[in-house]
Amino acid sequence: EQLDAQLRVSNAYGAIYSPHTATIHPAKLARGLARAVEALGVTIYENTPAIDWQPGEVRSPLARIRCQWMVPAVEGYAASLPPLGRHQLPVQSLLVATEPLPESTWEQIGLSQGQAFSESSRQVTYGQRTADNRLVFGARGGYRFGGRLRENFNLDQHEIELRRYLFSELFPQLRHARITHTWGGNLGMARRFRPHMLCDRQRGIALAGGYGGEGVGATNLGGRTLAALILNQHNALTAQPWVLDNRPLASLASWPPEPCRWLGYNAIIQSFVHEDRTLANPSSAPWRRRLASSLADFMEGFMH
Repeated sequence: EQLDAQLRVSNAYGAIYSPHTATIHPAKLARGLARAVEALGVTIYENTPAIDWQPGEVRSPLARIRCQWMVPAVEGYAASLPPLGRHQLPVQSLLVATEPLPESTWEQIGLSQGQAFSESSRQVTYGQRTADNRLVFGARGGYRFGGRLRENFNLDQHEIELRRYLFSELFPQLRHARITHTWGGNLGMARRFRPHMLCDRQRGIALAGGYGGEGVGATNLGGRTLAALILNQHNALTAQPWVLDNRPLASLASWPPEPCRWLGYNAIIQSFVHEDRTLANPSSAPWRRRLASSLADFMEGFMH
């Protein structure tokens, strides 16, 4: 009953409500941060590709930039700057948006206060109601062999229909809603799915990453933590379990080489899909439910 007051989804067992969170526009956040930094007198050089780097120096097509500290804030694009790609697996999160939905439909769904939601399956699905009354819904995408980054985020029909199937399981009344927008982005997945904030004092490198799709919020924490580490401060930020102070880059866990990455990632995703569908079916035999969960746990542990 408490869940229904916030959000009405099909076959829900319960929920966790977090009133202290909020939704933000990531692009507006980035532009606002840029304006704040420039107001402090910092110059930002956009559209300047880093074609090579080493401790204390970054090389662009036109110049070499020397620095005391380097902060590679590249997350899902680590594959483009070796050897960072060993520690970050680039995967995608893909989203769709429906046409504006009538108020009568929203009365059936809820989200009257602009709440965002995520669903606790292993597929990592999430959504929110927009200001113009669309449902935005996303789910984790795939991994490309060799860690190739995705540049074209025009979703194909299979990718669109998978997300339609997923949100229709939650909201059957939207099964035939028209989808008007699709997009996505690359994100970084760390080994063991653990984020890290590392400071290599000997080489002057400070980096954070492995946010696994939670980077819009976590990068703020990562930035403040790296600043404290660089300034050699000791506080609550630098005492967190994901902080690796005075540690070399090589101390980060590395993903296995190909084809193990591709085979392992896709095996995990398929085991997750099988588990979700088995557990979502109330008539599944208990032994099938146990087997599906055990297989998913085994595959996840194998990649750890």
